[in-house]
Parts: sequence; structure tokens; C-alpha cells
Amino acid sequence: GQVLPADGEQGGAEGGVDSGDGTGEGVAEGGTAKHESPRSGRPAAASPRGKERKAAQGEPSCDEGFSFAYGPANFGFCYVSLEEREGLNLQRIRVDGRKVGFSDESLRDALAAMEEIMERRVPVTVTYDVRNVPTPSMKHVREGLKWAGEHKELLDEYIQGITVILNSWVLTKLANFVLSVLKPPQPTKICRDEAEAIAFLW
Repeated sequence: GQVLPADGEQGGAEGGVDSGDGTGEGVAEGGTAKHESPRSGRPAAASPRGKERKAAQGEPSCDEGFSFAYGPANFGFCYVSLEEREGLNLQRIRVDGRKVGFSDESLRDALAAMEEIMERRVPVTVTYDVRNVPTPSMKHVREGLKWAGEHKELLDEYIQGITVILNSWVLTKLANFVLSVLKPPQPTKICRDEAEAIAFLW
């Protein structure tokens, strides 16, 4: 059940994937965030809101054609959810960034939610939409990398494909760094928007 790149897509650099930013610069394959076990059980799902407010806050909306199997759970700087979507063979974890700064606690809680989903031990894909996320500190980047290393076996077995949606040169460079360190085995693509991510994970 491994996700394959869309027809005609080629890696942007040796051992990497296309960054999608038009520079021709590659991104090393793989890369996922990770987390510690939940301290207080499953986070409560965010309450429904109008689509315009959802878009402004970065909250994933439940439009026709898909439903949430988990969340969306609000951790300040991001929402974490698990969706079932028509057209995708596998459930997809979505991490949707918000224009809110990171904190040690919020990052740990978001990683804990990721772990809770992964502990279901079913094949999934992952989309990280970081277009609205402020650039994290290296401290928080290192914490995410540490979590990923500690959960590498679980992530490598059950994550079947990874997409990262971004529109920032700075975050593209950071994504290159993170993915080059983690070197995950899954097909991975840097995307400009949700449609491109869905097409890749199809």
C-alpha cells in the first residue's frame, strides 16, 4: 500500500524530491514529526465554525466527500486531525498550521496526538500544511527530530506517503534540512497547495 508519485513527477535532486518552489532544489525524501504519549487522553475536537473563519484560523473544514476520524484537535500553533476522504485509499493525518507561536507544552501535546493516531497501527498518509506557521526555533526543531528518531520504527511501518505544503523560502530550507536528517523511506513531496498534495497521495 505504498503511495507512488503522480505521473511524470521527478525528484528535484539526487536522493530527494521536488521542492515545488520552482528553484529546482531538491528535498531529501521522508520526514515526519513525532510525539510523546498523551498525558490526558485524546484531545477534544474543535467545535464547528464557518468556513471563512476556519480558513482564517487554519482549522481544517469537513467539506462534502470526507469526514474526520480524529479531531481536529487544537494545539495553538496547529490542528491535528485524521481524515477519511473520497479518492484516497488510506486515512490521512493532517497537521494544519496556524499563525500562533510554538511553546514547549503545545509542541509536546501535538506530538502526543500524533503518537495516539499512529498507535492505531494502520497505514496512513500525512500532510503537513505549514503555510501559516511561524518559523520554529531550533530548540523545537531538535525536539521534533528527537521524537521522530524515537518513533522511527512505528512511523516507517505505517506512514505510506508524506506531503508538506508551504510557500515560504525560509520554511522550504528548513524542510530540506529536516528531511535530509530523517531520510524517511516513504514517497515525499513539497507542495504548493492542497490540490497538489491530494494528487500526489492519490
